[in-house]
Amino acid sequence: MARKKKLKLTPHAPERFAERNRPLKRTHRQVIYLNDNEWAFLQEFCSRYGVKGRSSLFREATMAHILAQLDEDHPTLF
Repeated sequence: MARKKKLKLTPHAPERFAERNRPLKRTHRQVIYLNDNEWAFLQEFCSRYGVKGRSSLFREATMAHILAQLDEDHPTLF
């Protein structure tokens, strides 16, 4: 059997590892405005489905829409 090769670590490897594994900190703020009807729909949805954090609701909905759009528009060879 062949022996496993030992990985050579560079002096910067521990910092890269720590940086890669730290939690993602949200630093960019985005503000949206809703009209009265949109606000009422949002309040109804949150009360009906027990949503306590609206920011996570907006974040997940936005990212789901963005990822779906990027998936539809991916480049193809043919």
